Amino acid sequence: MAFKNFKIQVILRSIMIGLALFGFVFAIYQEKWYVTSGALMVVAMLLVLDLIRYVEKTRRDISNFLVSVNLRDFTSIAEIERKSRKKNKDLTEAFKFIATEFQNVRIEKEMHYQYLQTVIGHVETALICFDDKGKVALINEAARKLLNTQSARSLEFLRRTKSEIGPILSSIRNGEQKLIKARINGALMQLSVRATEFKLRNEQFKLVALQDIKNELENKELESWQRLIKILRHEIMNSVTPISSLSQAIKQNLEDDEGNTLNLREISDEDLQDIHQSIITIENRSKSLLQFVETYRNLTRLNKPNFKKIRLADLLSHIGSLMKQELAKDNIGLNISNRSGEVYLYIDHDMIVRVLINLISNARDALRGRQNPMISIECHTDEKNRVNMVIADNGAGMDTETLDNIFIPFFTTKEKGSGIGLSLCRQIMHMHKGSITAESEPGKGTIVSLKF
Repeated sequence: MAFKNFKIQVILRSIMIGLALFGFVFAIYQEKWYVTSGALMVVAMLLVLDLIRYVEKTRRDISNFLVSVNLRDFTSIAEIERKSRKKNKDLTEAFKFIATEFQNVRIEKEMHYQYLQTVIGHVETALICFDDKGKVALINEAARKLLNTQSARSLEFLRRTKSEIGPILSSIRNGEQKLIKARINGALMQLSVRATEFKLRNEQFKLVALQDIKNELENKELESWQRLIKILRHEIMNSVTPISSLSQAIKQNLEDDEGNTLNLREISDEDLQDIHQSIITIENRSKSLLQFVETYRNLTRLNKPNFKKIRLADLLSHIGSLMKQELAKDNIGLNISNRSGEVYLYIDHDMIVRVLINLISNARDALRGRQNPMISIECHTDEKNRVNMVIADNGAGMDTETLDNIFIPFFTTKEKGSGIGLSLCRQIMHMHKGSITAESEPGKGTIVSLKF
């Protein structure tokens, strides 16, 4: 509406200038109209000056208004509205509308900011946000409590006062997650640290989340130890119980009723045969126990990975060459697809091949007796540019209880299984800063995901 009124004012003034100029030209051609032509010329010039003044005044009002809006100076905006109200009511209304909308936006923005501050303040995870120059833009209450500080204006301040935390905050990369131990204010903490980078108004920021997970880790560790001890106890008891019982039986066969040792000639052939069989059984159970201990030692003596840059396509091709012929003996198909493109992994080639062979072998066992048995390996890259490798089969699947225990050392559902295969796989993936997870349902097969 303001621009419509402005246009009408300019048109009216232009028409008046045109009429004055027309009268001036007409008067020139008349005899002795010197005064009239001079007066019309003056009128035309005054009208032109008035038009210039009007346009300039409107431009200046708009310019001042925009400057005031940019500076959030609502006192000046009100003054501009008051001055322009007398001469241009429509422009004043436009100013008022824009100023009101701007104030509403500002109030809404402030409300959102306060809401965000309240939410962040109540989050139990410690959050620290800083720019690429190390200036801290945000630190929530959980972070202040964790670091025992009320103000942290820069990373340099944290380096000086919290020497173990400062370097971690500046060195952690976008999307990276670390588990670290740090001594803060005399207390040893196990922190999960994750970083996310983002841009705001062409400035680069990094948001770092820190969470003390010591209690959670201790609970998980205790639970894992309890499960492991349960399995160790079961395995050891299976060997020690028959050894103890047979040793007692041999002792009884070699003693009389009064506990004296019998001469070999006093022992019947039947008892000698029992003693011999008992000794053989004790030997077998002892060998089994030694084998179990050796297996446990192998589980805890993994060599450090020899990391090398390996092309993903070459790794998959190698696995296909190794396993396809073996699986073909059981009429099991192997389908390998790579949707990650030309990707390289920084891994220990032999260790990851060991993981894949173990997973494919497990899938092979699950596929025995199934119709149209098939194992598939599919690779793709997720939104964080991490390589995901999914090994799936259409085998018998597992129930929830079995699925919860498959990564526990010595847990196995196979008659001749050692129960350390998947435990080794998990250890190897942890050494590669990756993860391994499994999903399964009875009768619907199993899916194992490796994330690098």
